[in-house]
Amino acid sequence: SGHGPLLLTHEGEALREAQLLTVRGGSAAGSIALTEADIPQTTVVATQVRDKQLQTAELDLGVELRPKVLEVTVTPSVATATPRQGVTFTITATRGGQPVDAEVALAVVDESIFAMAEEHPEEAVLAFYGQRWNRVMTAFSAEPYYYTGTKGGSGRIRREFPDTAGWYPSLRTGPDGVVMVGLQLPDSLTTWRATARALTKETQVGQQVEKVVTTKDLIVRLQAPRFFTQLDESTVSMIVTNKTSNQQQVALNLQAEGLKLVGDPAAAVVVAPNGQARVDRVVRAREAGEATMTVTARGPDDSDGLKLKFEVIPHGAEKFDTATGRVAADGKAAFTLDLPAARREDATRLKVTVSPSLVTSLLDALPYLVEYPYGCVEQTTSRFLPAVMVARTLEYTGKPQAGGKPAQVPAWWESRGLDALPDMVSTGIKKLSSMQNGDGGFGWFGGMRSDVWMSAYVTYGLLQARLADFAVDQEVLTRAVRFLYGNLHLLKGQHDSTAYVAWVLTEAQANKLAQPDAAQRKEIEDAFQRVYANRDQLNDYTRALLILGLVNRGERDKAEVAWRNLQAHRIETEHGVHWGKDRWGWRWSEDQVETTAFSLLAALAMEPQGDLALKAVNWLVLNRTGNHWYSTKDTAAAIFALARYADLHDELRATYSAKLTVNGREVKGWEVTPQNALSLDGEVEIDPALLQSGENRLELSREGSGSLYYAALLEYYTKEDPITAASSYISATRRYFRVTDYTDPQDNSRKTRRTELKSGESIASGEQLEVEVTIDAENDFSYICLADPKPAGCEPVDQTSGGTWGGAWMYRELHDTEVTFFVDHLPQGKTTLTYRLRAETPGTFRALPHRGFSMYRPDVRALSDEATVRVAERVAS
Repeated sequence: SGHGPLLLTHEGEALREAQLLTVRGGSAAGSIALTEADIPQTTVVATQVRDKQLQTAELDLGVELRPKVLEVTVTPSVATATPRQGVTFTITATRGGQPVDAEVALAVVDESIFAMAEEHPEEAVLAFYGQRWNRVMTAFSAEPYYYTGTKGGSGRIRREFPDTAGWYPSLRTGPDGVVMVGLQLPDSLTTWRATARALTKETQVGQQVEKVVTTKDLIVRLQAPRFFTQLDESTVSMIVTNKTSNQQQVALNLQAEGLKLVGDPAAAVVVAPNGQARVDRVVRAREAGEATMTVTARGPDDSDGLKLKFEVIPHGAEKFDTATGRVAADGKAAFTLDLPAARREDATRLKVTVSPSLVTSLLDALPYLVEYPYGCVEQTTSRFLPAVMVARTLEYTGKPQAGGKPAQVPAWWESRGLDALPDMVSTGIKKLSSMQNGDGGFGWFGGMRSDVWMSAYVTYGLLQARLADFAVDQEVLTRAVRFLYGNLHLLKGQHDSTAYVAWVLTEAQANKLAQPDAAQRKEIEDAFQRVYANRDQLNDYTRALLILGLVNRGERDKAEVAWRNLQAHRIETEHGVHWGKDRWGWRWSEDQVETTAFSLLAALAMEPQGDLALKAVNWLVLNRTGNHWYSTKDTAAAIFALARYADLHDELRATYSAKLTVNGREVKGWEVTPQNALSLDGEVEIDPALLQSGENRLELSREGSGSLYYAALLEYYTKEDPITAASSYISATRRYFRVTDYTDPQDNSRKTRRTELKSGESIASGEQLEVEVTIDAENDFSYICLADPKPAGCEPVDQTSGGTWGGAWMYRELHDTEVTFFVDHLPQGKTTLTYRLRAETPGTFRALPHRGFSMYRPDVRALSDEATVRVAERVAS
């Protein structure tokens, strides 16, 4: 604008062109010449001095890429091929329709790999002609004399702070052994380390390290948190350093965008020779997004400026509410889910899933057993037995149809991956039969010494296959049962193994597989008496086996006593019941999943319609890792028990109509029949417009007979203040402690004093804060992520991510805004993790809720209460 000289420059990685124009009538005209060196963009800058100020305007121009782009085509000789078929790929490269001589790389890979990660290399055009930064700076030599009558230095703002100033991997010395490289250092005031490594064809090598320091006579820096959370209030400090031997009068100025600055942006300080001065201001984070702060310092002979970017994290959290259950006998179920009024309207999601049967859990686990790669006797049986139980539950048997034709696999089995189930059972029978030893028993592998417990496990599996009308050699079963009777006495000191083998023998007898003689009847009676006499010392697995065996023998009174004993040892939570304190133990009978599975079988034998059986089912379904449990053996036990439950409750014979209403409006209906029980599409996304702030009532109704299970997950982004805790299967509680490390004068040992910070209390800048998070898990869970957002004015004491112990072994990652822990096994009960922060910046900071969640189970999650951390000024020493 106005008139006078104007400098027009054509800039990029270097100054390409400069010309002096004259402004007349508010405008000036000039031209620049573009070359291939300007691809893909270049910068034009207009610079003028007006009113004693340097004024600039710049324009980024995109430059046509077409001259540098090749047209490449790849044409296969066939569009569809068979395995091992030869295919020819024809590759052409042209530019402007004319062929060109080019080097080409061709990769032919399985496309499915890109489902896990995008292709790593950049697009070739972007790699060679990607965005280039303008590296040209314009200084104003006249400014020291113009600015307010003083000698101030250049007012350039430092804003580029990369970690790497230059990387030149392929330099070459000349005949004189010298190569020169020029580069422009970034804005960082630091020490740059230059490392040169050399290598000759003769493998002569050398290395040298030199350092370069970038500094200024007058330096300004900004002491502030590395990020903010919306609603934070923080002190920010303008710190100016005078590295000269003269006292300096310095004018400071602070400008903020995206943050509200409290107080005068300008200040004047006197800085002593080789001294430092600090001026504080307060900023408030009112809006989420990106914020910037620009601080300048101007002295009589030099100046400095700094522009920094900050993230302002939204004040809020992803919150949730859940409900699970089963429609009652009267055909009705109702539950409520709460939504706060302070929430993001576009981030609310409610999903309801209904299912007429738990058998779907069984079907999901079968592929894991089918694909398990090892084949010892136990693993073969653990694959084979659940396949038999599911086949029986799905009413598929190995018995041929009329006319000798084999039974037909239902059409829908193939879509669920079950078409291999009958062959899997038949193959298992043949393989196990071939592993039987000459004494009738089975070892760990074929040919190994017979083991009594293993023999009982295989015998039970073969018995179940025969009951499902699969072909099992009678002689194989007879010899196996004879081996068990003949070796039962060897287990007198092992109550769990005795109970297991005795139960299998009662199953064989109850199904008329083999009738014991007098001596064998005496042997099994003595076995049950021994176990029953020690019932108060048994573990829960053995108690369940004792109950099952006593029921088979018709000793109902004794079974009732053992049942009451087993019930007394149950561990009940809001979402289920289980037995066994540990996930696994030193003996097979201490496995938590197997113990609960056999306790479920005992519950079905004693109270098949009772609530305890359904609660055990819920626990087993919940405690899967992906589509299975923790091993082939406990997966087999769980499937075995769940199949028995589904069979007794006729879940696949259900016939009813059902509907779901939300706040009085019907949103979905289903017709359930035996034909669609396992293929029912029971998932429905609720229109957020049907939901309201406050209580939302959901109702399920059923007309007809059969089971109907439901699960609802409501997710939303809450803006409530403060944000309160929420839990689903796990909960999180967070506390803060002031910690002081000191030396005990009595024994000269190092100790730590912890004092909990109460509401409203503050910690001084420089003091250490210990964060304590307690996770309370209803059950054992696998692959849990625990993310703890930091209060902005604090920084971790530790500087390195890695493994750590916090009540369980976990991997810890330190991030700018949070500390994250990954736990592969979270045990049932309370797990406490801690880490330390150093309070640095005074202010009042929000610590958003701690988040805990399963990486593979969206319904397992926790949210702690939000916290407010107050940091006061450092206490003078």
